[in-house]
Amino acid sequence: SSDELEQGLREALQSIGQASLGQLLTLKDEHTQAVQEACSCGQTARRISRREGKILSVFGWITYRRSYYGCPHCHRCWYALDEREHLRAGSASSGMSRLLGVAGVTVSFEEAQRHIQEYLRVDDASTRLSNVVAVGSYALTIVWEDGHDYGIYNWHFLRKLCPCAECRKK
Repeated sequence: SSDELEQGLREALQSIGQASLGQLLTLKDEHTQAVQEACSCGQTARRISRREGKILSVFGWITYRRSYYGCPHCHRCWYALDEREHLRAGSASSGMSRLLGVAGVTVSFEEAQRHIQEYLRVDDASTRLSNVVAVGSYALTIVWEDGHDYGIYNWHFLRKLCPCAECRKK
């Protein structure tokens, strides 16, 4: 049936996207990696090693390798690729974060979870919502079934994602 064809194609494209995005991020780091990198303290940092990172994208969990730098003067350590690309290993990509925010704001979190699993084919404990917890009176944090709870989503951010007229006014 056309539904089965669509589902098969979606799964194939997700697999290709997953592998491709991880390889592209790794290549981007390899292309720009330097033995030294300017530190925010004004001194020069050295590349210590290359380490693995994972992010949750619309293709599922992406694994990539990136250079890790350390400054001997101020002792700051960082991943230059993550900073340049605004990545945070162990977290959702900005695109997936927006999607999760929209899904959770426009429908119940349980329904959003079903939609994400159905359309994105992302189904593992790290992507199943377990709970949503208030952070003071200004934000929410999402607790996932695997126990991680990275990210605080403030009401201003969530309202910007919401398509309804009432939220757009605030």
